[in-house]
Amino acid sequence: MVYCQNNGYNAETRRDHLPLCHLGHEYVRTVNATCWNGALDTNVCSNCGELEVDEEGNLITYNWTGALLHRDYEVIEIRVPTCWSGGGTHAKCIACGHTQWLYWQNTLGHDFTGAVPQPTGNPLWNIISCQREGCGHSTFVPAGR
Repeated sequence: MVYCQNNGYNAETRRDHLPLCHLGHEYVRTVNATCWNGALDTNVCSNCGELEVDEEGNLITYNWTGALLHRDYEVIEIRVPTCWSGGGTHAKCIACGHTQWLYWQNTLGHDFTGAVPQPTGNPLWNIISCQREGCGHSTFVPAGR
């Protein structure tokens, strides 16, 4: 009979352990690859957690699974790009916790298109303002522009 874990006599209870998998192990294929590294697949007993081994006690391995490469993400933040900073979608890999920007858009820069120069009181300079919503940045331009 196969004892899965803690086989033999238990000094605390002064009893022999009963076999966990008395009808045999129920192995489930386990993919051991991570997001970063490939690995050989193994079988693990769903009842006791033991790995499947051969008669000599060597671990039985199956096909190679390549690195999983961060397949499933949870969105952490969505940042809208502005005149001053870029934006995009920041996400975390559900499997390993690695975070990265999945999509990125660079800084938009100011939009002075169609801006009407406003007098400053100085005959040499006018001021124009960025037309992007929420920006309001202003800069000086030569008068007569």
